[in-house]
This record gives sequence, structure tokens and C-alpha cells, in this order.
Amino acid sequence: PTISPTLAGILDRAIKSHPRDRFSSAREMLDAIAAPAYTAAAPPTFASPPPTRAHQPPTAVSLPTTSLSSPSAPPSKEPQGMGNWQKAAIMGGVVGAILIAASGIGSFFFSDRYQTMILNPPNNQQQQRRNISNQALGWMRIGSVDNTNDTASVGEPLIPTNQPVIISPPVVPAIGDKVIVSNGVNLRQNHPQPPYYELEEKISVLMPGQEVVILKVATFVDPYSPSPETKVWAEVGLP
Repeated sequence: PTISPTLAGILDRAIKSHPRDRFSSAREMLDAIAAPAYTAAAPPTFASPPPTRAHQPPTAVSLPTTSLSSPSAPPSKEPQGMGNWQKAAIMGGVVGAILIAASGIGSFFFSDRYQTMILNPPNNQQQQRRNISNQALGWMRIGSVDNTNDTASVGEPLIPTNQPVIISPPVVPAIGDKVIVSNGVNLRQNHPQPPYYELEEKISVLMPGQEVVILKVATFVDPYSPSPETKVWAEVGLP
């Protein structure tokens, strides 16, 4: 009861009791399905004369698989491509992604970090520190300062004690300064550490005239040293 009258008429003809009342071939049945005149009209009624011979069992008719893709087949009613709701969902996702990205970019440009970058751009010395951060050679003692309070200021003169000043110019350097080694000196893995301030393992030697760049500076008072002044050590690298 749920099929169309057109299809019902075609099916009725296809299962007629007498073979001559049925479609003569699968092509004929396919043409009947595709014909506009046939589908627009009510299903025809086919009169069947009295059979003149014994009843024959119906002959099975197999449609060729190629007929399903025949050019004469009616257009499929299944939806093609994406529906409107799918397009709307995709468009909404794209717009949402754009808004999220724009919000992130905007928050960066209006943040304190961005303003700090604009107002205080990295200077050459900071850039130099980044460039040399992976070229460390080791730590060396560069001299002492004339106090015993465990501190030293950049530019403060270095003084010789029982050991000479190692760098030129002979002042406490700033991070990133380039200096010249004025006396041969051992490079060590680290500067002496409390509580015993023992010398770390020697890894190499720097000769006079070698130019190095200052990576880190450490100051301390060695209670086991015969000279009580504040010691100054520096980690150096290649310029």
C-alpha cells in the first residue's frame, strides 16, 4: 500500500501468470520504468486471454547489473553532496576558529609583554648573550676585589693577591663583555663551592692573548684561602 501506482502497475505486469503478458526482457521493463508517459499515467490493465495450454511456472527474469547505472535510469532521490545544515556547521566552525585566532593575536598585541618588547627592545648585549649561551668553555678565577663582604660591582678594580689578575682590562666585567686573558689560567668545570671551596676538575688551559666573552660571574669569600679578599670567578666562552 505504500508504493506508487506506477511501480505497482509495473510489478503487476512483471508477475503475470502467462509469460506472454509479462515484459519480454529486462530492457523492456527498464524502459517502462524510465518512460515519462508510462510513469505519469495510471498503471495499464493488461487483458489475459484464457490459457490454451497447461500452466507454466513463471520464468525468473534477472536484471543485468549494468542496468542500474544505465543512462536511462531515473535520477536518484538520495541527497547529493552536503546538506544545508552540514554547510552551516562547517562555516560556523571556520568562523569560530578565525575569531579564536583573532582573539589570541589581539590579546598579545594589547598585553604588557608586547608593550615591554616595543618600549624595551633587546639591546646588542642581550642579543650577544643569547648567541654565546651554548659556547661555554669553563670557569676561571679572574682576580679578587678589596673587600670581605662576598660582593663585587661591575667595573670595580680587580687586585692581585697570592695570585695575579687574569684578565684585561683588570676590572669586574659585566655579562657579555669581551676580555683578553693576560696570564695563563686553568679552566674548570665550575667555580669552588661551599662549604669546602675545593677546586673543580681542570678541563683545559687558556693562554695569554686569548679573547673570551663573560657568560657568568660568581663572587665568594674562601675561608680556607690565605687571602681573605672576595674572590671573583667567571664562566667564559668563545666570542
